[in-house]
Amino acid sequence: LMLPALAQAEFINGNDLLSRMNGEGGGPMYAIGYIAGVSDVYYKTLICPPEGVNLGQMKDMVRSHLVMHPETRHYSADSLVVNVLKTAFPCKQTGQQI
Repeated sequence: LMLPALAQAEFINGNDLLSRMNGEGGGPMYAIGYIAGVSDVYYKTLICPPEGVNLGQMKDMVRSHLVMHPETRHYSADSLVVNVLKTAFPCKQTGQQI
């Protein structure tokens, strides 16, 4: 009976992430950790930030997107983070096919 509730609690959307950036539900450190986790998963596959980019910048970019595009906040937070970061820091195509 508790497993579905626990599984559901794992997923957050853009509204949740923005609320946490604003100090609710775990606060800004949760949001930074979440963004770090998502960027680590897609590092060098979809997201290729240049040297010197830090998590504060990534958080600012994601927050800006969430504030400027409220119509997308109902989407999963991980998809929003990936889209923001891969748009800003796309990986160059090598021409190799897998």
